[in-house]
Amino acid sequence: MSRDVMRVLAEARPAELDPDAPVDASTRAAELAAAMAAPAADSRAVPPRRRVRPLWGGGLGLAGAAAAAALVLTSLSGGPGEVVPDQRERTDTMSARAVLLAAASKAEQAPAKGKYWRVTRMYLIPIKVGPKERRYTVVEARINEEWADANGGGWFGYRTAGAAPRSPQDEKAWRLDGSPARWDLGRGDTVGGERLYVQVKPGKGTLVKSAGSHELHVPIAGPDPSFDDLRRLPSDPVALRALAEKRALSDGDDVPLQADGPQARRAFAAGKLIDLLTTAPVPPKVRAAAFRALAGMPGVTSEGKAVDARGRKGVALSIVTRSRGGSTSVRLIIDPATSQVLSERLAARPAAKGGPAKERTTLYLGAGWTDEAPRPPALP
Repeated sequence: MSRDVMRVLAEARPAELDPDAPVDASTRAAELAAAMAAPAADSRAVPPRRRVRPLWGGGLGLAGAAAAAALVLTSLSGGPGEVVPDQRERTDTMSARAVLLAAASKAEQAPAKGKYWRVTRMYLIPIKVGPKERRYTVVEARINEEWADANGGGWFGYRTAGAAPRSPQDEKAWRLDGSPARWDLGRGDTVGGERLYVQVKPGKGTLVKSAGSHELHVPIAGPDPSFDDLRRLPSDPVALRALAEKRALSDGDDVPLQADGPQARRAFAAGKLIDLLTTAPVPPKVRAAAFRALAGMPGVTSEGKAVDARGRKGVALSIVTRSRGGSTSVRLIIDPATSQVLSERLAARPAAKGGPAKERTTLYLGAGWTDEAPRPPALP
């Protein structure tokens, strides 16, 4: 098994990620809140679907096929120690500020023209497989690509990038299991109840055009914003932060959001700014303002140089939020030289001692304007 694949596939996948499952593609804080309260579940047990709009916003929200991108936080056996970074591991806030201000300067120079807005993500998702007496974890990478044009057109591309054991111990258990190339996850909760599989070999890419006009789900710009609404967002960081805080508890829809105190509210506001850095088709000056606004917010700390799961180098920044229910953290790896967000890890740890930590990781393979026509996503 390729060591490159082992390096790229740092986590693995739950059965909930069926391409037809009706779950919102950009759910973030809602999952974190649920993760703190929910017990760990077997990967084959698919919970009932709820219509929940994302607290953190983000994504182009293409109808129908975009639901395939939904991530359900999964339990981590012996979760990573960095879920809530230790105070001793942090540098001062000015270090994080310098990184964000450097990225802001580069963001202002980014191209602002193109026929399509395209966002390419890779999700690294854990799932338990194998016989009951010897379960082990494999990882599957899934690539989702969203396209949108200013005329209301939207497309969603999808493909699996293959799976592999998560760790040397998992690889040993996989070999004892006969080195299977595919695992049967049982029947999914789709209308047809099709069986779900995860396999070592990458799958074929698909591309689906949205049936109606695409939806730009960028809550900071209000409900159902247009490209013109996004272009009119403030390019002044103070005004943009004020707007993020004003709409911190709005998801652009009619679903009420909950914040456990001022710190959680600030975290939601920071999430609105992160949307502008990762997925929203905003002008370069607005994106630069989002970097500067985030640089001025309390609780943003630098962890120093870091490498994402694909070996790309950057600087890691963390935002930690604590509440009565536990703590959550967002960890971004940013390349200040290009202003690109390389990866985003969302993690939660419940206040109850011994409760399971929850985590998900998203790699951003690209976000920007292009004149290339929509097509199925390629393997990275």
